[in-house]
Parts: sequence; C-alpha cells; structure tokens
Amino acid sequence: MAERPQFGIELLTEQQRLATNGVYTGLRDREDPITWRTMAIQMRSILGSSNPERVPATASLQEATTFVEEMTRGTYMENLTPEILYALGYKEIEDGGHLDTLIISPRHAPDELFWKLADQLSEEGQQIGVFIPVGHYADHEPRILSPRKLFHDVDNVVLIGSTQYMYGGSVSVFVETLNLLRNEEFAPRVKNVSVVIPMFAGSRGHKLGQAPEIGYEVLQSKSIPARFSLDVKDVLDELGENAPNVQFFSVDIHNEEYPNDEFVRRGFEFTSIGPEDSFAHAVVREIKEQKLQELPLRLIAVDRGAVKRTEKLAIEILKLQSNGYNFIDVVEVKKVRNTAGQVESASVEKIVRMSAESDVVTKTVIEMSSEELAAAFIRVTDDDMLDSGRSAKTDDVLIDQLMPNPKLKMTVVSHPVMSEGVRSALDNTGSDVIIVGNTLTNPELYKDSRGRVRVVDLSSDISKAINQKK
Repeated sequence: MAERPQFGIELLTEQQRLATNGVYTGLRDREDPITWRTMAIQMRSILGSSNPERVPATASLQEATTFVEEMTRGTYMENLTPEILYALGYKEIEDGGHLDTLIISPRHAPDELFWKLADQLSEEGQQIGVFIPVGHYADHEPRILSPRKLFHDVDNVVLIGSTQYMYGGSVSVFVETLNLLRNEEFAPRVKNVSVVIPMFAGSRGHKLGQAPEIGYEVLQSKSIPARFSLDVKDVLDELGENAPNVQFFSVDIHNEEYPNDEFVRRGFEFTSIGPEDSFAHAVVREIKEQKLQELPLRLIAVDRGAVKRTEKLAIEILKLQSNGYNFIDVVEVKKVRNTAGQVESASVEKIVRMSAESDVVTKTVIEMSSEELAAAFIRVTDDDMLDSGRSAKTDDVLIDQLMPNPKLKMTVVSHPVMSEGVRSALDNTGSDVIIVGNTLTNPELYKDSRGRVRVVDLSSDISKAINQKK
C-alpha cells in the first residue's frame, strides 16, 4: 500500500505510519469498516497523544483539521469533521451546519444495504454522514460508542441493519445501539429517527407452530417489538421536549399484524416497506433481455398471505410504460401445512386478471380453458422469503401440472434466508431465474455458478418510504 501523505505533521515512527494507513483504509473498507472509537484513538496517537485513551492530540488545530480532512476525503465521514476533531480533544470547534441524513449501523459488520442506502441518498443530493459505533471487547462482548457531541443539525438519523442471528445480526445489540439517543449532547440536534430492520427477526412467529399442549411458546413477533418500543419510549421520556420523532420500518414483513400492533400499542408508527417497484423493474428487464415480451405473464401468489403482495407486483409492472402488457394474470394458490415449511396439499383457488387502463387497475376473476392453460407463458412466483426451497418445489410441481408450458420461470423473494445453504435452496427452486432482495447479506448469492440469481438493491424503496415519513 502506498504511504499516506504527511498532512503537515511529522510522522516519526513506523507505528504511526502504519496507523495512518490503517485508519485511511478502514474508512474505505465496507466489509470491515473502522469503528468510531478505534478511529478516534488511532488518530489521537498519530497526532501526538502519549496516552490516546486519555490524553488528547497535541498537534495544532490547523494540523489536525488538515489531517482529518485528508483522511476522510471522498468518504461519508468527511461531513463529520467537527465531530471527529472534538473526539480528538479539540474544544474550540465551529458549528457544523446541517446534515440531511446520518446513517448508523447497529452491527459491527454493516449489511450491504447499509452502504447501498447511503449511496442512494447521496445520489438523491442529500448531505450524508455515516459512522460505525459497534465494536467489541477482547471477549467479543459488544462495545457501542458514538460521537460525544453532535455539531450538525440532522433531519433524520437512520439506524439500518437486519437482526437475523445467522447473518451476524443481534436484536440486543440493535436495541443497545438505540440507547445512543440518551446522549443529551447528541439527540437534541436530531429531528427524526428512522429505525429500519430490513428483515425483522422473529417475524415468522406470528402464530403457534404446534399443539398448545406441547408448551407455552414466546412469540418473538410480540416480544421483540416490545423490547424495541419500551426501550425507545424510556429514552424519549428521558429527553423530554428535546426528543426526536421515532418511527420503525421493515421490508415486506411476513405478517403485518405483528409487529405492527405491538408498536402502535406503544405509540410508534410501523411501516412495512413494499419492494414491488424494484422487483417490477427487475422482472421486466429480465423478460426483455430474454426477448420474451410477446408471451403472456402470469404471477403466482403462493398462498393466501401472498395475494396482496403479488397483486402489488402486478400493479407495479402494469405501471411501467415500456412493459408491453395490457393485462397480467394472478394465480392464487391455496395451501395446507402440517408443520412449518412442510406443505400437506396445494391447489389453485382462482385466477384474477388484472388490467390497466388510464392508470386505473381492474380485477376480474377468470376461467381458463385447457388450451389457454397449456399455451406458452412466462411464470413469476412471488413470495416474501426463500428458506429451504421445499415450498417452492411444491409450488413448481403444482403449477407445472396445471400450466405445463412455461418458457421462462422466475421466482421473486424479498428475503434470501436460505438457512440450509444457498445451493440447497437453489436446487429446490426450479426457476430459471431467482430474483432476491438484498435485505440479508449472503456472499454466497454472488457466487451462483449457473448465473440464476439476480440480487436487487432495495435501497430506493427504503429511501422513498423514510423520506415520505419525515
């Protein structure tokens, strides 16, 4: 690695030179970014502190300012120069002015979506700041530390990260990160707080999964929102009139009743963000690339819970002026499950034709002749998550029996859970193309050797939702 410039100060030791390179690299490493605490301590050491955990930097304010500006140039940290200088021990700091959005990761290793949202908001012309507060002690217990003093007025602080344990998420760490708002030198300058949990841990646990005699089950879809909302309510009560407005968001929640009811009951608004706009563009793009625009399009609602989501996807496709479709058929599947993930039986309940004319969408239940059912078509199966893929395999067999001539099979899912592994899930999914959202960071998705997976960035859907609620 090339040696960093001297920034107007004399870096005398090899240790200081390495520390400079480490900070510079860490500020640009999206997979393992430097935390706020590590950055501040290493910068103090570079700038002359004999004991960087206790003693402030000794370089002049002008030298330190030049150093910080050069180190952070071209990163989302460059908008936080006043906050960094204060962390280095310089007290005479000018006010920082205004930031549109300050994005905070409640995870040590941020989700891909964390950086994608920062990029999206920046492209929209917003002034963005970003920092990583979650580090670890030697025994791997989390250590959460943010700027002591905020020098900017911030329209919206966004905490974004999934809470799925198998992908490195933690409900406890997320909740503890929200406690940064207890800082009375930070929170009063924040107008809004958007808590975005792309995939909400426990959202599948909306009903008992076995006979009640087996035991008393704690429903995470109730207990997790309670932990979030009670802790935040306590923080807001502490801040009083200086408290920001706090709202909660997720993406395509499995069952909107929970956690929505739990948040609303405690005075918070909860929004399940629909990813249909981004998925509609991805579906149409795939059809065009394969030059199949002349074939009819049928969307499969894999169970009753998926009907609303699938109809929304159909509407978004119909909205696209270049889609070439006058109508889209939505096939509604009825399933009976013995246990979670195991389908006992499935059948087609009805077929709804959705048509668009003058921006008005109409729905008509139709009957198809055997000739129509056997005609060539494009099939899109829509669901909120792909886990083992066994349900998708059942869907595939059922629909193939009824409509045996698909020229292109696509599966669209918001959350690539894939708890038994990516290969297993893909093997069980008989689709030619699998379109997934980036709500969970799974590097294996990008190593699909057969080229079937399309990972769709949902940051624009999230940006739209939080900006509407500010």
